[in-house]
Amino acid sequence: MDILYAEADGNYTHIYTVDRKYTLRANLKRTHQEVLNHDWFKRVHKSFVVNERHIDKILHTHVMLRSGEVIPVSKNY
Repeated sequence: MDILYAEADGNYTHIYTVDRKYTLRANLKRTHQEVLNHDWFKRVHKSFVVNERHIDKILHTHVMLRSGEVIPVSKNY
């Protein structure tokens, strides 16, 4: 499974892959620590973790992935 990014949804986390979406019953912090703990997963926003291997462009306010998704970037991250 090649994970593109993860998105927080309260006590759940949505994991997006190239062809599918998975939902875990764990918050994003726990998911990032326990599931997405590899060096290439970076927290870019309070609600998003991205796989840096899929980043196409990094702009001031967002990250563009090669697959076309646009992920917001927070000043805090």
